[in-house]
Amino acid sequence: MGYAKVTDKGYLMDKRLCEYLDIFKRHVLTANMDCELVFDGSKRSGKTTLAGQCAYYLDPDYCINNVVFSTEQFIEFSQTAKPGSVVHWDESVLGASGGHDSITKESRKLRIYLDTIGSKRLIIFYVQPRFRSLRDDIFLNCKALVHSRRYHDVKKDLMMPGRFSYYKSGSLEYLHYALQRSKEKPYNYVKPRHIGDFKGGNQQFTKSGVPYSDLFYTEKEYEEKKQKALIEFNDKSKSNVLIKVMNQRNVAIKLLYDNRLLMGEKRSEIITDFIKKFSVTRRTITSMIKEIRTN
Repeated sequence: MGYAKVTDKGYLMDKRLCEYLDIFKRHVLTANMDCELVFDGSKRSGKTTLAGQCAYYLDPDYCINNVVFSTEQFIEFSQTAKPGSVVHWDESVLGASGGHDSITKESRKLRIYLDTIGSKRLIIFYVQPRFRSLRDDIFLNCKALVHSRRYHDVKKDLMMPGRFSYYKSGSLEYLHYALQRSKEKPYNYVKPRHIGDFKGGNQQFTKSGVPYSDLFYTEKEYEEKKQKALIEFNDKSKSNVLIKVMNQRNVAIKLLYDNRLLMGEKRSEIITDFIKKFSVTRRTITSMIKEIRTN
């Protein structure tokens, strides 16, 4: 179907992709619902630029404010965003991924919030390296997957970003269950036997060589916001680990006390071993024992 200039920024977009985006926006504004899409691809495949181009096409007010990197930034922006706004969650592995963090307070908070966000009528982009790392309850609720990939530029003899494959919602289920059945860890994004999927391309750079993402925000703004989210995420992770260790320590002391192991002949040996394992002082152990006795 070809390409066309559809915004004032001058870049070309695949007409088929624009048709689907138009459908999503119409549903969001008329059906009192939100719409979620996944953009994935390997590093430097152009997924963030493509997501930005789609975001600006849907939301002319799209800028760095729409780009979020953490659960806090996601909730903060979406609470005040007007209907039809795009929330571009880049590196969504920091909050929307599955795995070990799916049982944390942060993840439960996000799950509850997503259950009630439909009435806000937002368009949410989850951008990350692999769709498989997105939580199942989020991925299966998405309307489409746009997988970015690199291609061989014959003239430059280089691998360049700027190609994508589009998967409709029915194909997402195929991908999800095919991945579950597959024993191989890497997934090759084989096109499902499902009508409606297509392949396309997008412009990554202007004629002067400037990335199109720079038309929406500067690289400095992007990196500063990303680094802030990473620092907050790491601080919380360290805090959660510390709390877990402290809880284990407290339980261990109580068990030792309840079993009268801190009152026998081996009391000194047990306390010395405990100090080495949990890096606590004798004063801390003594104060905790006093607290146990008073309770």
